[in-house]
Amino acid sequence: MNVFGWALLFNFHFLCWDPSAEKMTFLQEINTDTLRWSPAYRLKFEDFKGDDNSATIQYDTANYTKLGFSTVYIDYTPKYENQKFMIEACAVFVKNKSWLKRKDERVLKHEQGHFDIAELYARKFEDRMADVKPADFTSRLGVVLQEIQTELQEAQSRYDLVTSNSTIQENYYKWLEAELKQKQ
Repeated sequence: MNVFGWALLFNFHFLCWDPSAEKMTFLQEINTDTLRWSPAYRLKFEDFKGDDNSATIQYDTANYTKLGFSTVYIDYTPKYENQKFMIEACAVFVKNKSWLKRKDERVLKHEQGHFDIAELYARKFEDRMADVKPADFTSRLGVVLQEIQTELQEAQSRYDLVTSNSTIQENYYKWLEAELKQKQ
């Protein structure tokens, strides 16, 4: 379960973090087989359509077996309303780049957590861009994107470490659920 994938839309290109390389790489194709995050929708086994033998997933540790992999990214749209620039952002799950080795509710819940974390950071992105003056919007956008990208990467890694312990795992899921409800 210590495998995750995520991506962040940046300058209208997709960036994807490859955990084995510990760096950002461009996804070569824009995938239309996606799900936008919604509080009413939880991932299902059928949503994982990727190949678990993907060459981009070369990550394992002595403690974990690769049971699942989720590719998620933050999609955003700059908007100008009421003489103010803003960002509309949402986490997106890429079905054919995500996989589960077997149907296991714990692994499914864990992968949902990665999707939920991406949504939290999509909301943080919106919040940080909310009060930016129009004259500073373009320059601030790049800075905030880099901050969100770094923080999201750290949060996803921390999540994998924390949820490796089943007692802590349930507490983390409760915290994550409360955070999502609070920011709606």
